[in-house]
Amino acid sequence: MKRTRAALVIVTLLGILAAPAGGFHEPILVNARGAEIAEILINGSVVIRLRGATAPMRAAGVAEKLRRLDLTPSTPVAVQKIAGSPVITIGRVPILTVDRTQAAPGGLTPAALAAAWAQRLRQALAAPRVAVAPKSLSLVPGERAFLTVHIFPSTGYVVGKYDTRVITLRAVRGSGRPGRADIPVAVRQPAAALPRTVEVEVSGDPSDPQLVQEAIRHAVLRETRAHPGSKITVGTANGAQLTPGEVRSFVVPVLVRNPFARYIAGTVSASVRNVTVPLATPARLLVSNRPEVVTTSGVLFAQSLHTGEAVRLLYHHQNGAEQRKLVTITLTNPRREPARMHIIGAVAGPSTDLMFAGQAATSRFLQRLQRQQGYVIEVPPGRTHTFTVHEMPPGSLVSGLLQAQTLAGQLDLSVHIRSPWLLTNTITSEVNQPAYPHPHGTFHVSEFSVTRSVTAHEPVPLVNLGVAVGPVDPLTGIRLVGDYGIVYRLSLEVRNPSDLDQRVSLVATALGGAARGLFLIDNDAVDVGTLRPGEDRTLASITVRARDQVVMTVVTMPVAGSFYPVRLMLRPDTSTP
Repeated sequence: MKRTRAALVIVTLLGILAAPAGGFHEPILVNARGAEIAEILINGSVVIRLRGATAPMRAAGVAEKLRRLDLTPSTPVAVQKIAGSPVITIGRVPILTVDRTQAAPGGLTPAALAAAWAQRLRQALAAPRVAVAPKSLSLVPGERAFLTVHIFPSTGYVVGKYDTRVITLRAVRGSGRPGRADIPVAVRQPAAALPRTVEVEVSGDPSDPQLVQEAIRHAVLRETRAHPGSKITVGTANGAQLTPGEVRSFVVPVLVRNPFARYIAGTVSASVRNVTVPLATPARLLVSNRPEVVTTSGVLFAQSLHTGEAVRLLYHHQNGAEQRKLVTITLTNPRREPARMHIIGAVAGPSTDLMFAGQAATSRFLQRLQRQQGYVIEVPPGRTHTFTVHEMPPGSLVSGLLQAQTLAGQLDLSVHIRSPWLLTNTITSEVNQPAYPHPHGTFHVSEFSVTRSVTAHEPVPLVNLGVAVGPVDPLTGIRLVGDYGIVYRLSLEVRNPSDLDQRVSLVATALGGAARGLFLIDNDAVDVGTLRPGEDRTLASITVRARDQVVMTVVTMPVAGSFYPVRLMLRPDTSTP
């Protein structure tokens, strides 16, 4: 409390007693009410109402005269007879001549109307209005703030007693009700301490701008010391695409908000380097898809990652509750030395199109994996880093793929779901609800390679995606139905022993239910769209020259949310001459 009061005492007030500064309302205004009525207002009160065809022009002239005067609550207002007509004067300056045109509609004489308007002017001037900018203050202990004070008509002011919440300014005058302004004051600790610079390592040829932005965000979050409950927003790093070996610097805006602390707005300089990270084939595939439709809060999946180990995580969950849910992935460093991890990932959602979410995540992941587009994340000793948070409205789904390679130290990975009002560290028990047996577990196969040499003149089944591997979790004995999360790599040699050119097509056929798929054919992305059960679709066609051969590579992955298997077949074009 002592620090709070000290911060309040040093608030300094700057008085501006003449024309209003920027941000203040003009105290003398003209309000036209139709073509022949115009009002003059002082501090919001009507003091004069003119009538007639020239009323707007005359009102503007009177208002301008008033603005030029140094008005105070004690400025004399009188009615004098000049050239036989009553004239309102302020401090001996004629302001307005009142004639019968103005007095007749009210059944008054010009002298009576002039006296009434003069009285209204006196009352308006006798009640100064106090305006202050800013209208409220938020200070950190020891900070000095400046208030701009505007009082019209001009007079002095007194500042009320300090307390822990409000400063009161009151105009000084001889009679009547003085103007007053209350300025709420909040004294709070800063929400965070921002780092001046962060260092970021990315990979890829070239790097993915979205992942560079993500890497900068994680580095800023790691180095920012924020109060619990703070929301940190990191701005965009424009043009963040780097070639291997390139180093570039970016300045990003950062905003930290907290309901119990002073918000912080600043910038952070990020030094980004594109490094080469030799990728290892993941030794373990971690699948979090049960329950797929989640109605409660709890841990969905947890696993420890050790130095030098590469794993791939697939998570695919839908919010089955009637309120919003948060799916969060955290990385915890349980050791006393920093942990470093290279990450290639992709996510889609939240979406109510369950097949689209899986398709979009798979497409982004496969293309980034082929280009080795990722980044390095570091978690300090004993710290938990929130890798990502997905906010899911009721009925929506999030699908994500994450390939992680631990470069140093150990990290504990956790996927959990919670209601927004629950803190992350309060979620410690597993989700416990009845669930359809969707895939879930740890499997020791993450990739499957197929090498075939075939002729171009007959249909050849190549592989049934989704059933070719079928790994089993050694701990539970549960089989991974659908091969979801497994990368299929096909190397296909197509020979044409004949004397004529032969055209062949790579065809996908849905053997189960409706399915989607993404295929990288010789590094070109081909989206198969949605296959209905039993439907064929051509992915690519090539011509094999006579007495020649062609090598084709295909990379794909069963799409979460789709119903596999899908058969790949090489089919000759019977129309080839």
